[in-house]
Amino acid sequence: MSVNDNLKEFDALFGRFHIQDNDKGVGANGVGPIIGLQKTVQLHKDTHQTQTQLSSMTDSGVTHPLQHQTHFVQIISDPRDVMIACEHFLREQDRRELEASLGEMIDFSSPLIIDHEEGKIRGYFFEESRYCEFALHVEQVDGQLFLEGRRLDGCAFVFTNVWNIMINTLSRDFLVESPYDDFLDDDMDVDDFLDDIFQSDSEDMDMKDIQELFRMDLGSSSETVKTMIDELSDINFQETSAAKLAFKCRDQENKAAIMEHSQQLFDAIIESIMCNIALAFFFSSQLPLYRSLAVLLNTIFQTQLDHLNVTPEQYEVLVAATKHWGMQGPLESEAGQMTTSEQIAGIFSKQLSRCPMTLISEKAREDLCTLQAESPFQSVQENISLVF
Repeated sequence: MSVNDNLKEFDALFGRFHIQDNDKGVGANGVGPIIGLQKTVQLHKDTHQTQTQLSSMTDSGVTHPLQHQTHFVQIISDPRDVMIACEHFLREQDRRELEASLGEMIDFSSPLIIDHEEGKIRGYFFEESRYCEFALHVEQVDGQLFLEGRRLDGCAFVFTNVWNIMINTLSRDFLVESPYDDFLDDDMDVDDFLDDIFQSDSEDMDMKDIQELFRMDLGSSSETVKTMIDELSDINFQETSAAKLAFKCRDQENKAAIMEHSQQLFDAIIESIMCNIALAFFFSSQLPLYRSLAVLLNTIFQTQLDHLNVTPEQYEVLVAATKHWGMQGPLESEAGQMTTSEQIAGIFSKQLSRCPMTLISEKAREDLCTLQAESPFQSVQENISLVF
């Protein structure tokens, strides 16, 4: 069989890779993975060119996205304190977002790779149904230290939003230069300035009206729910559909509408996991998809387990997914992607503990014992202990 025949057969089974899912936002252009960590202060080879870029950005007092969605802000404190503050901010925001999705308190580590000695943080930030993958790095140009933020993948709007909020927080603690100083009057603070920028022309419409305007009611649209569930089996749209379904479940009416199709949704999630385990080589990043699938599984098992038909084979798939994200291994793959997540493994393992022991095959039992003995995450070990 020729190469073209193989590609046609692959497309027939799993869809076409060249189809663009525009809902994912603007992708990163030409930004390769960061494989190795470099020195804390990395001098540019062409300091004149970089200084010109930084000057054009900082002279106005506001950071602007440069090539590859890059932002800079000048550091005015100990760079290690800046990175610790960034870590604290990102972990807290991520915890709040995941708790909003699960509807319960959690104690999972965030999807971040951190090296304070090298002055680098890489990870994911989630906002409702969107996400971005980013990298933070301390840079030095002509004796001045800057915090550099780069979007590696995902939605550009999410990256810009989290960067602006984080830098505003850091500037309040006098860790970085305020990007708004040149725009503030003597009697105006940053909050007043931002309020003036984003103030709506219509004073009659409050935030509740805006949220209601953009809220999609799935209760009267069963076909829409079915379509979104069907898209979980399409590798071109499964990430977006999973994220939207997980986010919609935060609304009680929408959750009820989605859970009316709980069996179909569960079967589609299992199929999606099987596809992604088999084709992991072809995907640049799987963490956002698995996180959304984990949230959906938690909702299903929390509300519909008594009415759910789970087979031993499907249980094995859940165990395989838990093992994939819950075993100690390199934090990054050769392609530069995060391959371990306590959040995903913790949520998956919790669902395993909710299932009856009659579903556990010999293969699943072996993998569960391996997880309980070798997983670096205490939450996973505790959940597996409840299985037996």
